[in-house]
Amino acid sequence: DNAGRDGCQVCWGELGKAGSNLVKKGKCVVGCTLTAEMAAKCGVVTDAPTGSPTAATASPTPGCTQSVRSKFLLKVNKKSVETIKTCRWLDTKNAKQQKKICSKFVTHGTGKVQDAAQEACQKTCRSCGACYQNSNSIFFAGGGKNGKDPVYLTCERLKRRKKSQQRKLCKIRAAAAGTYGVAKEVCKGICQTDGC
Repeated sequence: DNAGRDGCQVCWGELGKAGSNLVKKGKCVVGCTLTAEMAAKCGVVTDAPTGSPTAATASPTPGCTQSVRSKFLLKVNKKSVETIKTCRWLDTKNAKQQKKICSKFVTHGTGKVQDAAQEACQKTCRSCGACYQNSNSIFFAGGGKNGKDPVYLTCERLKRRKKSQQRKLCKIRAAAAGTYGVAKEVCKGICQTDGC
């Protein structure tokens, strides 16, 4: 629906299409619990049982899944100490606080927990759609090789760039360093990834 609310239905539908671009590119993993059949086609490992996609329980965004035990990085203090929270903790916050945490606290951790809330708590953050994009999300933009520091940008900064620069950044296939994805994975609307 171009708003990212139908990720499971899109993935499931694509699995039945011969030559599906989503399946070929392994993109059928956004926001839904994969079955063993889906995992085989998409090339990912899962413990899900064979059969139809797992039905989502009543949630703010249909098709999203998350565990109340999933952990995310909330923030890092001046002494580089990471504050880790769970989706259960995030669920106890009011809607305004949840929105702020999900949309603005997007930094990845460097320790055992690397995900931001929007990745770990997709139901609560409403961030699981195939075309989900957050203007504050950070992506790998180059560097990280031959002793050079990696360069990271936000989707908002990508949006402000010239179209030729956007195309160049959207063509980067894999991150050479760090825990952030490339522009075409993070800023799907700007990069027009898989029809977004």
